[in-house]
Amino acid sequence: MSGTIYVLTDGDYSDYHIEAVFTNKEKAEKIAEEYGFDMEEYINGKIDYDGHYYSVELNQLGEVISTYSYPSNSKNFEHHITLRRYDKGFGEKVYNITFPIFLKKKNENKAIKIVSEYFTILKANNILTGEDVNVMEKNANAILFGDE
Repeated sequence: MSGTIYVLTDGDYSDYHIEAVFTNKEKAEKIAEEYGFDMEEYINGKIDYDGHYYSVELNQLGEVISTYSYPSNSKNFEHHITLRRYDKGFGEKVYNITFPIFLKKKNENKAIKIVSEYFTILKANNILTGEDVNVMEKNANAILFGDE
C-alpha cells in the first residue's frame, strides 16, 4: 500500500496522541481547523515536514524577550541552553535564558509553550538560583537534555 495519509495529533510530551487518521487532505484540514489539532502528513510511510529550530529567550521571570526561527538546515543555531547575566545597577543582577527547540512544523506558539514548561522545570528544581552563570547553564542542560 502506498499513498499519503494525514494524521491529526494533539498534546505535547506524554500527552501527545493521535486523534484521527485520514486519506483525504481536505477532510483532515477541516477537522484539524475545527478542533485545533496539528496535522502531520505521511507520504509512503514517511513524515513530510519542514522542520524548524526556534531560539526562545526568557527573562528570569519567565517572560518572553525574543523568539527567532531558523530552518532545519541552519548552521547558525545554538543546540544548548545559554544564560546571560546583566547588571541592572545598584548591585542587582538579572539573567536571560535562551532555549533551543526543534519542531517538525513551524509553530512559534508551540515553541513558546514548550520553553515555558522547560523554564518551570528548571525553577522547580532550583537550577536557576546562584551567582555562577556557567554552573546554572551546565545544570540546566544536564537536567533537560542529559548534557554533561
